[in-house]
Amino acid sequence: MKNLTHFIVFRILIKKLRVGILFTFLSFILINGFSQSADLIIQKTGPNQVYVGQSMQYTFVITNNGPNDVTNATWNDNLPTGMTNVTFVSCTALGGAVCPSGGSISISNTNFSGTIPFLPVNGTITMVIEMRAPAPANGTSFSNTATVSVPSGVTEVDPTTNTSTWNTTLITKIDISVQKTVTPITSIGCGDLADTLEYTVLWVNNGPSAANGVSILDYIDTRNAVYSGGGNASYSFPYDIFGETWYSSSGTSTPSWQFGQSGLTFTPQGNLQYIGLAGFPNDIAVWEPGDTIRLNYKLAIQAPTISGCGRNLDSFNINNQAYFSIPNTIQLQDTNVNNDGGSVVNRIRLCAAMECP
Repeated sequence: MKNLTHFIVFRILIKKLRVGILFTFLSFILINGFSQSADLIIQKTGPNQVYVGQSMQYTFVITNNGPNDVTNATWNDNLPTGMTNVTFVSCTALGGAVCPSGGSISISNTNFSGTIPFLPVNGTITMVIEMRAPAPANGTSFSNTATVSVPSGVTEVDPTTNTSTWNTTLITKIDISVQKTVTPITSIGCGDLADTLEYTVLWVNNGPSAANGVSILDYIDTRNAVYSGGGNASYSFPYDIFGETWYSSSGTSTPSWQFGQSGLTFTPQGNLQYIGLAGFPNDIAVWEPGDTIRLNYKLAIQAPTISGCGRNLDSFNINNQAYFSIPNTIQLQDTNVNNDGGSVVNRIRLCAAMECP
């Protein structure tokens, strides 16, 4: 009887042990057996160096290295400061992956992010975005990091492959040349007035970088007046600046400012005095490498009104100068200072007053 009791107790213990083992096994299956995991890899590439304002592209390759398929993985890339014209170019899917589209993609000048509908094991998507390189307000290089993340409920196998950083050197050198011409180029006698001077100014960005934000300037002045005789005669020349027309190469901003000088007069003096000064500043928002900005305009000078007597105006110069200026807020470097300005000079001569009685 005692042995029978021991046998029954033993059978009960074995049964409980089997139930415990089964419960533990089922718990393990429920907790671990049906959990999902994946090794997502992102690789970001771009140019090693770019010019300021140059069009450039970033490429993002996202791969699922398994062991499970992934639905609704996400990526994010906070773009470098100063990027402009950021656009989505393309997406290519391989291995059964599905490219994001429409509302699955968010893109702006500061961020590129979104959701990948389906990324199976060994599936890959390749996305390309395009933009213009920033102005060098913060230095001569820029970098940023893109990330990819598994969705909720999926375990990332290797988080070290979830980020990718790309560094780019920003080339900030420019060579802007300024050329100025005038017609006629000869001296003008007072007896030949009225006359009209026709000016052409060329500002050329020889690169290699864009010259975004650079200011261009142009002005007219009179100077170096020479008088003879002991009288009191003074000379007043009516003038008008008109016909301002602008041209810029395709892709470069076209200025629109005018001199706004008409119906005025000037009296030649020995020192410099402005008679036409363009409105400042004249910043060129976009100035592509190799592009030209051209300005044409005219200066009409009338015969002088002479008051007084006994003092002749032997000659004076009409000086016209064009140049450019790089604001302190951008770090562009001019590589050739020998062609930074263009100037032309016309001489007005032989203006005589009546003799004093």
